[in-house]
Amino acid sequence: DGVLDATLGDMRLYDGQGSGKITVDASKPVPTFRGNFQLDNVSVQPLLFGAAGFNLLAGRTNIALQLSGTGGSGEEIKHSLSGNGSIDITDGSIEGINLTELIQGVGAGEMPNLEQGPGAKTQFSSFGGTFNIASGVAETHDLEMTSPLLKVTGRGTVDMVTSSLDFLTQPEIVAGPEGKGGANNLAGLSIPVRVEGPFEHPTFKPEIKGMFASPEQASKTINQIGDVLQKKLKGKPVGEAIGRILGGVRIGNERENGQGGPANEAEPNEEEAPAQESDQDRDPDLDNILR
Repeated sequence: DGVLDATLGDMRLYDGQGSGKITVDASKPVPTFRGNFQLDNVSVQPLLFGAAGFNLLAGRTNIALQLSGTGGSGEEIKHSLSGNGSIDITDGSIEGINLTELIQGVGAGEMPNLEQGPGAKTQFSSFGGTFNIASGVAETHDLEMTSPLLKVTGRGTVDMVTSSLDFLTQPEIVAGPEGKGGANNLAGLSIPVRVEGPFEHPTFKPEIKGMFASPEQASKTINQIGDVLQKKLKGKPVGEAIGRILGGVRIGNERENGQGGPANEAEPNEEEAPAQESDQDRDPDLDNILR
């Protein structure tokens, strides 16, 4: 009567296996379908690339998926997709960015860019979360990744209609082995990173304002970043540099000491005054991380 009920057993695919059940009802003017699928120990990168042109993740994964939709074409079905699922990846990597190298650089007093490229990757021991799908958009609020130096939580959306994603991630430095790029000194420091754009080439952008979301977090962040800047700037006004991160807030009294003080104290401050006009030339490393 125009209805297909199928049980899919022992499918061998992407170096793993899968199973599932699917029902397709073509007896109505607009066809509908619903299905439950389970993929075990498959290679996630070729799977996601083949399904959606998405190659940001690599590793071995288990995926559970419940889907339903309607439509007479691929585009109609994408717009109608609804359901839920979960993903669990082990011993994998995020391709295109090396967050671990970034953290090690910060711990060593460096201010690196979020360099992206085909060779950059952030390795992890586990990565996973659950998601709900409505109108072709998958949304998650409990994404979590762990690695020897990082714990990353995240929330955001994957839009299968426009083939784009938008995530706000919260990488937090955890105490690592002794001497691991200063990670122990920076344990607890969190640097929010937004991941957004098309599947084939998403961008990674640090969100500095998120580092100062609460008074407690702001105080902790200022102290930790101040220690790093002290190493890098070697005697330059650290308070002024942190103030720039905060958006022009003046921290410390470097300028105030030059007002009404002895002549031998005023002269260094008078020499610094023009330099404040050209901060980008004076502190290029700081400007790199702000960008």
